[in-house]
Amino acid sequence: MEHSTIVEHDGFIYIEDPWGTMWSEPIKYKCCWPTGLRASQYQHLIGKPCFWDRIGSDGTYTIEGGLKIRLEHSGQTKPDTKYTIEKPIPKPKGYKVWRNGQWHKH
Repeated sequence: MEHSTIVEHDGFIYIEDPWGTMWSEPIKYKCCWPTGLRASQYQHLIGKPCFWDRIGSDGTYTIEGGLKIRLEHSGQTKPDTKYTIEKPIPKPKGYKVWRNGQWHKH
């Protein structure tokens, strides 16, 4: 299972997801979710892996050791577009159609 990572941007703590792929377009993306926490108070967390608590999380991630961190607006938090990365996925030679998150020959 891939994990997210705690990172710092402009003095604040963010949760950075691993690379994902859009199903409808040949684009890979990486989202950064704000926590609202000042990085200066939580330097020891930067670079640590964390995992999204899928069931009933309401925007909560678990850091190693069981520590919980919640997104800035809980489950209503949106990724920060300033730090979200999108990259096109080039079409391999001989492939024609993007479908269901991957290139196909037919």
